[in-house]
Amino acid sequence: MVGYYLYKINAADFTYQINKEIIIFNDPLVSSYLIKCDSGYIAIDAGLLVSTTAKALSINKILPDEVKFVFITHSDIDHHRAAELFKNAAIYISAPEIEMINNHVPGFLSFPL
Repeated sequence: MVGYYLYKINAADFTYQINKEIIIFNDPLVSSYLIKCDSGYIAIDAGLLVSTTAKALSINKILPDEVKFVFITHSDIDHHRAAELFKNAAIYISAPEIEMINNHVPGFLSFPL
């Protein structure tokens, strides 16, 4: 079902609300998700460009401070760079990704070291 929504989004319509709890937005290289929770929102990946992520938030009437948690699926730059927008959010990334970063092992698009 999510694949259908990802297919539906294009450059002219880069953000789409699946239901009242889940919003998808596309950045140049990644799709990110905002999930409504009791305390605000959870972001699954933050996107590459701060401007694109900020625009998606604005279109959906969400303030950056309403995003309480950001889960970075992996350390490629297109998944985490816009996380700087979420200054008050707790940011989570897996231990293997942290190990890769600490040991300067590049991923596909590489974490900026």
